[in-house]
Amino acid sequence: MSNYFVLQNDTVLHRALNTISRKYASSKDVTPKKTYAVQIKLAESKRSIAQNNLYFAWCTDIANQSGETKENVHEHLSGSFLPHQTFNTKWGFKTRRKSTKDLNTKEFTDYLMKVDEWARDMGYELSCPDDYHYALTGGTTGRPAPKQAVSSASNGGVA
Repeated sequence: MSNYFVLQNDTVLHRALNTISRKYASSKDVTPKKTYAVQIKLAESKRSIAQNNLYFAWCTDIANQSGETKENVHEHLSGSFLPHQTFNTKWGFKTRRKSTKDLNTKEFTDYLMKVDEWARDMGYELSCPDDYHYALTGGTTGRPAPKQAVSSASNGGVA
């Protein structure tokens, strides 16, 4: 069983400490052979709505220019530019790629920059809404905006 707390205030902090004390500190389950780890790390914001909207607008742009589906474009891009994670199961080590849903705003910005560079190298034109720069810096709004070209040529296929 896993517990997750975002320590935003004293109430949540006390709830987390009480949970640890109540469930684990006096538990018969905690033995030298069965231990638990508590990790505290800085919470990071997940990708923003503006980033997500920009990314899927770009997937649509590439799909329209390449003849591929938006879903296939997304799979190609995420398979090409997202890190893979290796984990151990009782059946051996498995690998899967990280999902765009799991990226924080900085990671998603890095991802968008890779997609933008790839698209330009391939000759695809990507829309550039008014909040383009806002999205690339992790902004949180995704209002519709007029399209402008980022790159200038068109290419017939997704590599």
